[in-house]
Amino acid sequence: MKQSMTAERREALSGTTGSMVVFLHGYGANGADLLGLADHLAETMPDTLFVSPNAPHACRSYPGGYQWFPLPPYDAATPVQFGLALQESIHHLELLLKAEAEDAGVGLNDVVLFGFSQGAMMALEMAPRINPRLAAVVGFAGALFNDVPTDPATSSRPPIMLGHDKDDPIVPYAALDEAATALEKAGFRVYTYTSSGFEHELSPIGIGAALHFMVRELG
Repeated sequence: MKQSMTAERREALSGTTGSMVVFLHGYGANGADLLGLADHLAETMPDTLFVSPNAPHACRSYPGGYQWFPLPPYDAATPVQFGLALQESIHHLELLLKAEAEDAGVGLNDVVLFGFSQGAMMALEMAPRINPRLAAVVGFAGALFNDVPTDPATSSRPPIMLGHDKDDPIVPYAALDEAATALEKAGFRVYTYTSSGFEHELSPIGIGAALHFMVRELG
C-alpha cells in the first residue's frame, strides 16, 4: 500500500528541527483539530516540528471527518472489518512517521506520538510495533484494545504518559488503570495523570504535564 495520509504542519519555531511531535486526532475529527496545541508547546519546544495527519479512513458519522478504525456504537463493523481497518491505519501511520522523520532529518527516537481519544488508542497500538523505538507516547482519554506484543526482538518499549478525566462520559476513566496495568506488565515505563471536571477534553494542566514529559524524554 502506498502512503495515502495527508497532514498539516507547524515548522520548528527556531528554524532548526531536532525533534518531531505527531498528533493523532479523535474519532470524526481531522488533523487541524489538535494542531493548535503546537502554538503553545512550541514556546518550550522551539526545535520541534509538529505534524498532524488526517486518519486514513473517512468517517461516515461525521462528514468531513476521519477515523482510524470503526468505533461502536457509531459504526456497524464485524471484528474482521475492525481488524483490517486498524492494521491499515497502523501501516499508513508507520509510513508517515518514517517519511516525515526522514524529511525532517530526525530519527524515530526523536519522535513523540501525542494522541487524543481514538488517536490515543491508535498511539498505544502503534507504540510497540515500530522500530527503532519512538522517543515517547502521550495518550489522553484513550484505551488499550489489544494485547501488547511481548517479544522484545520484534517490539519496542517507548515511555508512555496516559491522561484521563474522572468525569469522562465517552471513554470510561477505568480505561486509564486498565491500560497502565497492561503496559507496565509488558515492560513499559508508564506515567499517569488524572484530571477532574473536564470530561472528554484536554485540560490545561494535563497539557502542561505532557509538555514536561515530552521535554524530559526528548532530552
